[in-house]
Order: sequence, then structure tokens, then C-alpha cells
Amino acid sequence: RRKLSPPPPRFGSDLFEEEEEEAEKEEGKTQDQSDRLESQPLPRDQGENPREEKEQMETEQHPTTSPKSQNVPIQLTITSPVHSIALNGEGEDAKIAQLASFIAALTQTQRIHKNTKETEDDFAVKTPLHTLGGEEGQKTRRLEPILLKGHVGDWRALREWRDLGFLKRKFGRRRVPVEIGSSYAGTDYSQQLMRLCDFIDACNKTEAEDGEAGRQKLYLAQHRLLDQIPQLSDDLETPDAVFAALEILHGQAEETREEKQEGISDEDESQKGFLEKEEEEEKNHGCSPDEVERNAWVGPAGTVSPLHVDPRENVFCQVVGSKYVRLYAPEESKSLYPYEGGFLTNTSQITQDISPGNDQVDEERFPKFGGAPYVEAVVSPGDCLFIPRGWWHFVKSLEPSFSVSFWFG
Repeated sequence: RRKLSPPPPRFGSDLFEEEEEEAEKEEGKTQDQSDRLESQPLPRDQGENPREEKEQMETEQHPTTSPKSQNVPIQLTITSPVHSIALNGEGEDAKIAQLASFIAALTQTQRIHKNTKETEDDFAVKTPLHTLGGEEGQKTRRLEPILLKGHVGDWRALREWRDLGFLKRKFGRRRVPVEIGSSYAGTDYSQQLMRLCDFIDACNKTEAEDGEAGRQKLYLAQHRLLDQIPQLSDDLETPDAVFAALEILHGQAEETREEKQEGISDEDESQKGFLEKEEEEEKNHGCSPDEVERNAWVGPAGTVSPLHVDPRENVFCQVVGSKYVRLYAPEESKSLYPYEGGFLTNTSQITQDISPGNDQVDEERFPKFGGAPYVEAVVSPGDCLFIPRGWWHFVKSLEPSFSVSFWFG
């Protein structure tokens, strides 16, 4: 979401690198001790699975329920649900059936739309559409959001992590860039390097415990935590939905290329050269379409990502806690009032909480917003939400939360 926003602080200082090396050494010692414990044989009356025995001991020593997660979960009324595909049963067959339904749904929702001259220069509208031509009235097609229930329910992360306390226990000395304030678009926004242990402690503080500081929102957002701490990658993998969507995108790209070529006559060499130049620019624009970028999102209940749009496809996976997501189609951009300049052109000026029960938007300032149709979902642990590029989305954590997004395309 901050592809167009100010970059986060750089972490290349010698001091930071030394601290990271020390933290890795400590984590290595802890892992060696853990491996030795697991390798020791246990008497039969102590159980047959050393890992389960060890997990039970850790659970007793370090309760996994944080203060906030003891609260009654927030109940939201979903009036316009995202298209959802359930995981019916367990095992590989159920996963394959769900994936087949996902592929079918992606194909069916490639609805045809019309471009107009009015929206041609609008980043938020032009970027998400797989355009078959740039002239007024030519056809474009796009994908739509889909919620895959339990799609990554077999991740070991769902069993091992349980809550945010595991980060503190295993990787507490690591330093991470933490956002401070209501949201990255707010006037109170700032960033600070914090140790994970301090960040988790701050997340668990309540307003009653810490007064004004307890209301200050901290958010580890859009951070490549899995690259910084590679051990975390052992507990999850790239969802099958990512590869399925990539195949469909490849097919769209090839179809678009063929249709463009068909529209150019053999005698029109200038147009052929333009098409070749356009394809070369697309290849060099940024990361490869096949490159999957993984970002972590960690924070307490109430953290918010304001209404914004991303330049890549996204499979958003929930590991700990749950989140509310509201999505608007690309053609609703004019009703969402994006910033017109600066770093926030991918973000709506409506930066407040618009979750159910809180969506009191200034109608005089944003008169079109209330009439814009949307879809919404609550993403629970094990769920994946496919967010096509160009779809505006607002995200709010309902509990202490850990999410992983997979950007691609």
C-alpha cells in the first residue's frame, strides 16, 4: 500500500546489522537446545511425540492468550459479502476441489467493462484493468475478490504461532519498523525502530493500563519480516491460490498481446515498433510478474489500513486473529475521493474507520461515497482473500492480528 508513499527507514547501519547478528546467534542457541530436547527419547509413559510434550510445556510456561484476545470477539453484520468458497472436508481432495472452484470463479468474473476518456488518466482505474486498447470505448476486463475459507488451514503457523507472544519469545531482540498513529495517512503518523519484545508488550497494553499511551496505535505494516527472519518461512508456504491466479493472468496477458497484434496491419511498422517498445517497458517496469512479494502485518486490535489501492494482485492470508475488509471496484474510484497529488494518490481522502457501526463519513465533503457499492468480509485464521489489483480496500484488525500478504502479477 506504500508503493506510492514515503519509503520506510533504511536499516543498513552498522549498529543495526550488529544487533541482528547477535539476535541470530541467540536464536541459534535456543534452536540448538530445542533440537537436542526433541532428539532425546522419552519413556513410553511420557508419550510418543516429544514435540507435543515440548509444546505442552511451553504453553504452560508461556500462556498463549494475550489480554486483548480474552475479550469477546467483535460481532459485525456483513450486508454485502464477498464471494466465498468453502473448504468442504479435509485432506488433499478437499483442497483440490476448492482450488478448482476458485479457478472457475476467476474465469467467470472476468466481466467486460468500458473505458471512458474521463478515466483514462486516472491511476486507480487505469492500472487495475487488463486493457485491450487505450482508446475511448475499447473493452477491458478485470477480476473480482474471492474469499477462500480455510485455504491455508494446514499451515504449521496456525498451530505454532497461536498469538503474538511467540514473536516475543523466539525473536524478541529483532528490531522492526513500527508505524505509530491512527494510520499511515493520518497527521499523527510516524515510524520508529523497536525491538519485537517491546512492540508486542505495547500491543498488549490496554487503555486502562496505560492511559493515553494505551490508545496509541502501533502497527508493523507491509514489512518483509519473513525475509528478515527466515525461520518464520518454515511454518508457511505460498498459497496454491497464488499459482492458480498467476496462470490465469498469464493467459490474459497472452490473449491481450494477440489482440493488440491483430489490430496492427502488416504495413504499419511504426505501430509494431510501438507495441514492442511497450512490451519491453512492461518487462522492465519493476519486479517480474512471477515474483511473489511477501509482507507481514502485525498489530493489536483496532489497527487500520485506510481505503487504498495496490498496483499488484494480492492473496491476503490470516494467521492470528481476524480482520474486517471492505472492497470497492476500480470503477468506483471517483466516488472514493483519492488524493490528487503527492505520495498518497493510491489512497482515499476518507481515512477514517469505515467498518460497520463506525462509517460516519462527512456527506458534505464526500457526497458520492455513501452511494458507492462495495463488498465486505471477515477474514479469520486459515482464510485467504484474493484482492485483484486496482480494487480499493479498507482493512481493520478485530483482534491482535498477524497477516501475510502475497503480492504478484
